[in-house]
Amino acid sequence: MNDLAGRLKSVRVHLHLSSAEMAKKVGLQNRKSWEGYEKGSNSPKAEVLCNLARSGIDAEWLLTGEGEMLRLLAQQPDDRDAVCQVDEGILRLVITEAEKFYRMHHLRIPPDQFAKVISLGYAMMAGEKIKGNDISTDALHFIMRAGLPGH
Repeated sequence: MNDLAGRLKSVRVHLHLSSAEMAKKVGLQNRKSWEGYEKGSNSPKAEVLCNLARSGIDAEWLLTGEGEMLRLLAQQPDDRDAVCQVDEGILRLVITEAEKFYRMHHLRIPPDQFAKVISLGYAMMAGEKIKGNDISTDALHFIMRAGLPGH
C-alpha cells in the first residue's frame, strides 16, 4: 500500500474486522471516523495510532509504508524478545504538536503528508531521547514551519 488510507484498510482487513469493530478496537466512538481514515479524508489521532501500535502494528510501516505491517514480522528470529516498542509519549507529543501547529496556521494537509511529518518528527525526537537530550518541540516546529507556503 502506498498511502496511509490504504495501509489502515489493510490493517482492518488483516484483522478480519468490520469498520465498526475496528473503530471500537482503536477507541473511536463510531465507524464513520474509521471510514474517514480509510478514505483519506481524515488523519488518525494520536490515541488511534498508539492503540494500533499497542496491538502489534509497526508504526513506521503505518506512517511510511516501509517495513512490515506487524512488528514481530519485522524482527529477526533471534530478536523476538527485543521487539522495538513505540514510545507512546513521544508519538502522542508529536501528533498533538502537529495538529496544533496546522490548526493555528489554518492549514489542512493531506493525511499522507501529515503521516510523513509525524514519522520524521517521531524519529527526530526519539533520537534525541536516546542521546539523552531534552525533548523540545522547537525542532519539530522548525520542520513544520519550513513546510509552510512561502518558506
